[in-house]
Amino acid sequence: MKSRWSLSLGRLFAVTLAALVVLLGLLFALLLGGTQQSILEISERMRRTAAGEIAGRVETRLRSAEVEIDRFTTRFRASLIDTGDPAAVEAAFYAEFLGREKLDELSFTWASSIGYDDGGDIMLAPGRRGQISVYRAPGGNARGDALTLFTRLITIPDSGPVLQCRKRPPGGGLLSAPLERELETPSDPTQHLTFKTPARRDFRGRLLWSDLHWSEQSAHMPESGREVVVTLQRSIEDSAGRFIGVLRVGLLTGRLDEIARIQPYDSGQPDADTADPHRVFLCDARGRLVSSVTPADHLEDSDGDLRFVSPDAPPQVVAALHAPVLAGVAAGQPPQSVRLKVNGTTYLATFQPLQRTQDWIVAIVVPESYYLGNLTATRNRLLIASFAVMAVILVGGVFTLRLVRGGLTRITGQAAAMTRFSFEPAEARSGLTEVRLVLDSIEGAKAALRAMSRYVPIDLVRQLYARDAEPKLGGEPRDLTVMFTDIQGFTDLAERLPPDRLAEALGLYLDAMTQAVHENGGVIDKFIGDAVMAMWNAPKPVEDHAVHGCAAALACLRFTAELYRSPAWHGLPPLVTRIGLHKDRVLVGHFGAPSRMNYTALGDGVNTAARLESLNRYYGTMAMVTAAVEAEARGRFVFRRLDRVAVKGKTKGFEVFELIGEVGQVNAAESVIRNYEAALEMYRRRQFSGAINLLNTQTDDAPSRVLIERCVEFLREPPPGGWDGTWVFTLK
Repeated sequence: MKSRWSLSLGRLFAVTLAALVVLLGLLFALLLGGTQQSILEISERMRRTAAGEIAGRVETRLRSAEVEIDRFTTRFRASLIDTGDPAAVEAAFYAEFLGREKLDELSFTWASSIGYDDGGDIMLAPGRRGQISVYRAPGGNARGDALTLFTRLITIPDSGPVLQCRKRPPGGGLLSAPLERELETPSDPTQHLTFKTPARRDFRGRLLWSDLHWSEQSAHMPESGREVVVTLQRSIEDSAGRFIGVLRVGLLTGRLDEIARIQPYDSGQPDADTADPHRVFLCDARGRLVSSVTPADHLEDSDGDLRFVSPDAPPQVVAALHAPVLAGVAAGQPPQSVRLKVNGTTYLATFQPLQRTQDWIVAIVVPESYYLGNLTATRNRLLIASFAVMAVILVGGVFTLRLVRGGLTRITGQAAAMTRFSFEPAEARSGLTEVRLVLDSIEGAKAALRAMSRYVPIDLVRQLYARDAEPKLGGEPRDLTVMFTDIQGFTDLAERLPPDRLAEALGLYLDAMTQAVHENGGVIDKFIGDAVMAMWNAPKPVEDHAVHGCAAALACLRFTAELYRSPAWHGLPPLVTRIGLHKDRVLVGHFGAPSRMNYTALGDGVNTAARLESLNRYYGTMAMVTAAVEAEARGRFVFRRLDRVAVKGKTKGFEVFELIGEVGQVNAAESVIRNYEAALEMYRRRQFSGAINLLNTQTDDAPSRVLIERCVEFLREPPPGGWDGTWVFTLK
């Protein structure tokens, strides 16, 4: 439906821009020669400088932890510290604390590694693991007195984790108190995120900063008495590159609060009228406090992160935490500033990102009047004169913005839907002529693509688009699992049904087959009448693709059986589907003419899969696979070794197997499979009578009947010398 009227986008912007230039010229003529802007720019530089100084203090504090962790990493790798001796590690940690007021915790968590799982997480061997920590006592002396240090040792024997602590008295040395076992049952330190994250394969050897979190050493204490820390951790390897554990340095966040509470300006006047009005605090990009702003602040868990909650926070701090610009502040970006209106007062806020943190930010908030001084009165007089002008600009800007934004939103929405390969029709409606014309063009393109998607395998195109792969002629060798299916007796069904009914039944059948392939990670290459060709491991890689192929083959039989029992089948006789499955290295890529291509697989392996499908008719089976598929899927599915065959055009035989079902879900008697495979071995050794006797008890089994008939024939006319049991087929 077309809109009744539309406005040219060019005319709208031209008129609006002309009005804006005239009105702004009048407004700027009334302003005091840009004085206010100059003062605000100077104040901006002052705030950025102050924020940078505070950020530098915090980053210097954090950098000290990196120095410590680098120092101990070198010692561990050079075997200067015996990581297998907790006492040696404790002594080295204790010595590091002496004279270092800014060091709060050193921990080493050791464990034996046996490798990584598919997700990259470390797999630990049973046995040796534990943790040794030296730290300042929770709630203890914050001056850095080395004699207030505690030692915490966790070992994990077979009976469970054991905690031992060394509680040194004032004035005590390294061994001034014994290690005493605690009644508390500690948690396994190798399950803590500060161990599991740096131990991951993709983080090995990297310095990783944590966010605020409760200290492990005070985990047993009430929340009001627990310490909050920020930790730096790194996985440690020995000189041979073997993983031995994770080293962690902890910093009490109270020290960061002290740095953040230092005001950048100091008037030197104690009275409230002349005191510095700047408010400085730490927060994150989501507007949550990392440092406290009032004595009443307390810590709470916020979406898995510890953050301060301030019920008495000043309103300008609350407004700064809700500023939209805060979400765009990130490490490596310049500071961001914003003006805030709070209870009739204008404030200026500057946000400086912090390096080496989880997106922490230094925030400074100050009243605008602190900088403008006497210009405030002049500004108020000018505001009265400019109010009418600003109202006109605002109305025009809002009107323009709504039109443009609405049109662009519709265009980008429709374009985004097309990139998702969603071509459903939508109403092309807009108040702007240009926008409506673009939407009409998009709808025309979508209509063409809807028609094209009926003929092109759209799922394959979607995968190629996701890989940003430009189609061009050519292929590459790749290991694929290829599946061919066909319907037995489809020609007879086609002769009995009217064309429209036949098309409907075939469509239901192919839809069930497609669903079975897609749900098991496969791609439909093509439909050949009632036949289906599918493949795995192209265009995108698929792990264990032969396993997925077997699962899809069974799903095809299961889904079509459900279709035949459904009302949608209208009581038609069920179809018999034969399936061939082969894994081989074939050529896969874009083949055809430059003007029309087909993404497919070519090669002898593809032909083998097609021949397997037709061999099912000879053996009376439903699904047949080659030895390559059976070898990869063995243990997940039940197979029966059927024969060694040489298909038409081939002289060399290969083993074929019947795919029967998933392990644990097969109802067929194991004795039937066992007897058949035993008889097959006797057959290959020319013991034809013995094979017949073994199979005479299961003549209701189609492959057994085939093998009996073949043995009877060979008893009448034995195979030639050098025969290896291969059955040569002369027909496709």
